[in-house]
Amino acid sequence: MLNVAICKICKFYNLIFFSLLLLLLTIVVSYPDKTVPLESTEEIAILEDDCVKNWALCALFPDRRISYHLEKPSIKIAVLDSGINDNISVLKGKVKDRYNTLSNSTLTNDQLGHGTMVASIISSSPNEYTISGVNPYAELYDVQVLNEMGIGEVSNIVKGIEWAIENRWISLI
Repeated sequence: MLNVAICKICKFYNLIFFSLLLLLLTIVVSYPDKTVPLESTEEIAILEDDCVKNWALCALFPDRRISYHLEKPSIKIAVLDSGINDNISVLKGKVKDRYNTLSNSTLTNDQLGHGTMVASIISSSPNEYTISGVNPYAELYDVQVLNEMGIGEVSNIVKGIEWAIENRWISLI
């Protein structure tokens, strides 16, 4: 049986690497095209205090400005991870559909917390803890492929990718 996480250290570094990769892909795909008329975009200035709360946004947007398409949603993202807890305020209404590859059902449960963290980086609404996610207008699709220990089988990841492909509304996996 092939496990995604082989050891604790490998698992930790894999989670960090894939989280940053997903964040980068989200920015690349969702950052507005320069040909979009100005009236259909919104620009948010990042203040120095915001950099203290959320250093990643300041590192990713050195000009301290983030532009979003106002046509909602600007992107639809399937998050293949440990599940998403959309009961937290910054993710309310963001998860549009869900699929649990472990139980082959629509019930997901993020007992690990990693999927929720990744979803928050992608799409959290502005709040007291951080300025906002990379794209607060993104719609999320929760695909649970990892258990409460962060372990999943390759077959579950394949099932999750297939589910996202079959549901053609997904822009990014």
